[in-house]
Amino acid sequence: MTNTASPVPSPATLIEDQALSREQMESLIESGAPLAFERCDFEGVDLSRLVLRDCEFSACSFIEASLFAASLSRTVWQGCRARQADFESADLTDARFQSCDLNNTRWRRAKLAAAFFKGCKLTGANFEEVAHLGLKFEDTLLVSANLQRLSFRKLQLQDLNFSDANLSGCDF
Repeated sequence: MTNTASPVPSPATLIEDQALSREQMESLIESGAPLAFERCDFEGVDLSRLVLRDCEFSACSFIEASLFAASLSRTVWQGCRARQADFESADLTDARFQSCDLNNTRWRRAKLAAAFFKGCKLTGANFEEVAHLGLKFEDTLLVSANLQRLSFRKLQLQDLNFSDANLSGCDF
């Protein structure tokens, strides 16, 4: 008899309380195992163009880190700090951000299809030219954010603060 059951996903390799460099990240990625990071420091690290799909980040610091053109689809971000991080041209399809400080981040030309931000601080964030079908914000600060030409059509908006945000060309 042949077993037709779906394979059980392997548990994530947990990395805790470490300051990680690009070289260490490349080595971890090569292992092929799912990765989860808790309280790790990526401050100022260049993570551009790395494939970090399905990774989980909890209470990590990405302050001034570069995630330019990184593959971050299906990532989970819980309680992370990423002030002035660069997510430009990154693929964040189906990414979930919960209670993160993402002030003054750059998301220009990022793919944010079905991405979800809940309880986040996005003050001064730049969302210029993002691909955003199904993008959702809930209980989030978007003070002074650049949201030009984003479509909020048919979305239920809850507890958002758009004070001083650039909403020109937005569709509500």
